Amino acid sequence: AAAVGGVAKADSGIDAAAAIAQIKAVAIAAVSADLDAAEERRFSKKLAGANLLAGGVSGERGGLSPPPSTVADQGGGRIFEGQSEGESGVGGVSAVVDEDAVPSLACRRNAWRLFTLAEAIKPARSGAGLADLLSGDAATAAADLATRLRESAIELDKQPDEPTLAAALEELGKLEGPGPAAAPAAKPAGQPGSGGAEPSPFDQPASGSPF
Repeated sequence: AAAVGGVAKADSGIDAAAAIAQIKAVAIAAVSADLDAAEERRFSKKLAGANLLAGGVSGERGGLSPPPSTVADQGGGRIFEGQSEGESGVGGVSAVVDEDAVPSLACRRNAWRLFTLAEAIKPARSGAGLADLLSGDAATAAADLATRLRESAIELDKQPDEPTLAAALEELGKLEGPGPAAAPAAKPAGQPGSGGAEPSPFDQPASGSPF
């Protein structure tokens, strides 16, 4: 994206609208990947705890120790109920760090990504950018996307935690680029004339298949 943005000129032959739509897709995919990984870690831990309880495994202090339930988010971690005494907390509810959250280093990496993508669309200071190849409403939408990407990157660099990363993803979902990237029409798999591919028995579900 940075390379394409750097050579964006009137005679470059770049489809700016399609490139910017792809840039937005890359930004969403990058942020979503880390958020999804964090949720997967939490789910795996909950599943492991449920399996321990179902098997009747005792805790270190004797008896069963169910995993704490999440009641709210606060800052970069979580607030849990049922924690041991002596831990700091608010209103009698103990606050502990969510070890499965998106690491701060991953958040900073996403901040760099979002900033770099913003610069490819429209540099903050000077230089070529994809938005310069557009005009009218399309150029305005592209410039707004670049601005919001850059703002999310700066905020994420200041506060590199999962809630800020989730807020950046939500913001991306609200923004519109100059237009969707053109996608080639897909041909049904296994149809004659689609590159000489032979029909496959897996193209259609088998009779009586549970899938």
